[in-house]
Formats: sequence, C-alpha cells, structure tokens
Amino acid sequence: AARPDAWLCVADVDECATGSHTCQAGSTCQNTKGSFYCQARQRCMEGFLQDPEGNCVDINECTSLSEPCRPGFSCVNTVGSYTCQRNPLVCGRGYHASEDGAKCVDVNECETGAHRCGEGQVCHNLPGSYRCDCKAGFQRDAFGRTCVDVNECWVSPGRLCQHTCENTVGSYRCSCALGFLLAADGKHCEDVNECEAQRCSQECANIYGSYQCYCRQGYQLAEDGHTCTDLDECAQGAGVLCTFRCLNVPGSYQCACPEQGYTVTANGRSCK
Repeated sequence: AARPDAWLCVADVDECATGSHTCQAGSTCQNTKGSFYCQARQRCMEGFLQDPEGNCVDINECTSLSEPCRPGFSCVNTVGSYTCQRNPLVCGRGYHASEDGAKCVDVNECETGAHRCGEGQVCHNLPGSYRCDCKAGFQRDAFGRTCVDVNECWVSPGRLCQHTCENTVGSYRCSCALGFLLAADGKHCEDVNECEAQRCSQECANIYGSYQCYCRQGYQLAEDGHTCTDLDECAQGAGVLCTFRCLNVPGSYQCACPEQGYTVTANGRSCK
C-alpha cells in the first residue's frame, strides 16, 4: 500500500522553458528528463545571427538596415552579406544612360546622324532634341518646312559682282569679261595686261580690257593682228622714191644708181 504522505511525480519539468535553469550567457539550455544541461553556443560569422536554438542564420541586411544602399541603388541580400545594384535608368526621348549608368545624358542627334535635317540645312543640338536651321545661302520656303537656295544675283542685282554674277547652290560666283581677271576679293575685275604675254611680234599697246599690236616704221600689221610684215616701199612708191632704181630692204628701202659714172646724192634718192 502506498504511503499517504508520498508524492507521485510523473510529468517532467522543462527548466529551459520555465527559466529555472542556471545556464550562463554564451550557452544554451538543453532540457533532459528530470534535469537539463548547458551547451556552449557556437560563434557565428559576420553576417549571421544566432537563433534561440543556437543556430546561425543569415541576417537580411536589406530589411534590418535603414538605407543600406545609396540613392539609385537597390539592396540585394546574399548569404552572410548583401550587395547594392544600380537601378536601371529609364531615360526620356532624346536622352540615354551615361556609361556608368548613373544619370541620363543628352543624345547629340547632330553627331550620331539621328536627325532629319535635309539638304541646305544644318543641325543644331538642343537638350533632348535638335533643330534644323538653314545654311548660309539658303532660306525657308513659303511653307517654312524646307530650305531652298537663295539666288543672290537676283536678290542684289549689280551689287555683288563688278561684271557678271552667277548663282550657285548656297552661294554665288563672280566672273569677268574677256580681257579681265577676277581680283583677290572675288568681286572686282582687273584689266589684264596682254602685252606682258608678248603676243605681238613687234610693239604692243595695252588698252582697257584688251590690247593692240602695231608695227615699227617700214612694217605693216598682218591680217592676224599680231604679226608685222615688211612693207615694200618700192612697190608702193614706184618712180617716186628713187630717180633710178629702188631696192627694198627689211623695214626700209635704198636707192641705187647706174654702176659706172653715177653716185647717190646726199638726199639718198637721186643720182649725179
């Protein structure tokens, strides 16, 4: 028979759960039937945290830290640590992400060729866009859509060139009449001294815009206007220049007398 003063102990007391254990910090209480024991906790590496059971679990720095990454970056948790990844940039039209992906920069359509400026237009880059302006020598058409050539010769008649004005695409060109050369300013005309080119066989007289060949005494100008030919004075003045005989020589003439008994007088024309 049982003693009336005896207690019947059936259920185990979990000292770890009730806190009646004597385990110190740095150890974990492990319950056993009728008792408990203290197990030394393992030391967790950086980036891990020990749970109540003594296990090392990863720390989610992305949720445990306030702003772990700088603006423009997103936090990605890794085992024992975390990384910061740059947020993808969404740039508006006319912009693109910089090489480091940190910001949106303007697209220079004029350099990349992504513009629609046509002939007679020049591209000017703008923030996020571009503008097509007319080149020098061009102007907007009546609708303001395209650039057309300006006929400077028609717009400013007689004021651009001294002689002749010829329109070109985007500009104009001056030219000079025969006998003139275009001056260094590209507008005025200067007389050409054709005599310097020695186009005449004897004498040359430069005149404005042209030249004139002439011959010395005893010569006459040929039909080509350049060559001088000997003038046969004897044929032109037969019986007038000499009393006896006329001998033509280059550029002149000589009078002759009979060989015996006569000589030419001082005037060079008669015989005595």
